Amino acid sequence: MNKIIVSALVVMLAGCQSLKHAYYDRIDVSNTPESVEAVNVTYDFDQFEKEGWLTSDYYMSWFESGTNGIAYKYRAFYKSENANSPQFIQLYFVLKSPDWYFVDSVYNEKGVKYPVTLIDRDTANAGNIYEYFAIKLTAEKLQELTESDLRLKIVGKKGEEIFPVSALVAKSFQDSLKQKVVVK
Repeated sequence: MNKIIVSALVVMLAGCQSLKHAYYDRIDVSNTPESVEAVNVTYDFDQFEKEGWLTSDYYMSWFESGTNGIAYKYRAFYKSENANSPQFIQLYFVLKSPDWYFVDSVYNEKGVKYPVTLIDRDTANAGNIYEYFAIKLTAEKLQELTESDLRLKIVGKKGEEIFPVSALVAKSFQDSLKQKVVVK
């Protein structure tokens, strides 16, 4: 009986990282897509506030240390309904962890430091901690992310981690920037 229970637990735990689409407590998260066409990007315009967001779905990237992972999405902010170009583009992250990282820096594998925008930090049930932050992307930095998967390093007062971001997601988002479609 113990062998059956242990086997079932191993299968369940192994399956957690291979889920096509999972729930990361507060957000829906998908694994890295297999093609540019598999990436979902939408544009939502708020008629009341007269501003819009072009966003990809959240995707999961696993830390090289094997301890955890991080959810990320691309987003671009538009100041008006008729805006042809965004006010800014970001790679937005949600880090769920049992411990604080206090993330304040993000680097790529070439040593380039990205400007970090701290969005929020809070705690949740079961002792989980959430850190929300983004890096600002220029058109050139977004182009770099489309060329090949890139490893990023987050650094904070209490820890650091390395993880990849998919070039497919960046490419799909870049294509969507060129042909922004309004979703109501």
